Amino acid sequence: MKRSKKVALTLMAPISALYIAGCSEPPVDASVYKSVEQCAQFHDRAQCESQFQQAQKVAEQTAPRYTSLQACEQDFGAGNCAVPGQQQYQQSGGFFMPMMMGFMAGQMLSGGRNPVQTQPLYRSKDDPNTYRTAQNVPVSRGEGPVKVRPSDVKVAPAGVVRRGGFGAQAARRTSFGG
Repeated sequence: MKRSKKVALTLMAPISALYIAGCSEPPVDASVYKSVEQCAQFHDRAQCESQFQQAQKVAEQTAPRYTSLQACEQDFGAGNCAVPGQQQYQQSGGFFMPMMMGFMAGQMLSGGRNPVQTQPLYRSKDDPNTYRTAQNVPVSRGEGPVKVRPSDVKVAPAGVVRRGGFGAQAARRTSFGG
């Protein structure tokens, strides 16, 4: 066997093991809400407000960033992008970001023991029925309880989105966590 084939096979084994391990990760409970009011129907209002505020803070760090309003609206729809200077997005650094369409709460449901961090959710123009994380991971087609794999919904810093990014990927994805 040639050396290059040995190297390829040697590298495939650890990657395969990681892939299989990721598939066996058990999903955990979380909930999707479109507003504080909706959350407050099921939980303490102060908890819901706190979770929403936490999601807003996370959005400042993780929301997809666009260099123009037009590019953002191509992915999220007219009127669904925050203009720099709006109060909740003052930290955007001159970028345009989508507005939160909801939030996912995980830790609130288990007294902080759930590995799923509260985070903002978005809906793309190409797939308006699905809530997605800032990393474009589909979470749910509606509000209420969901099952998600913690590794699928980890919070990560934002990057600048190139056209054909968030919205184009959303249209190609059909499954979501659970």
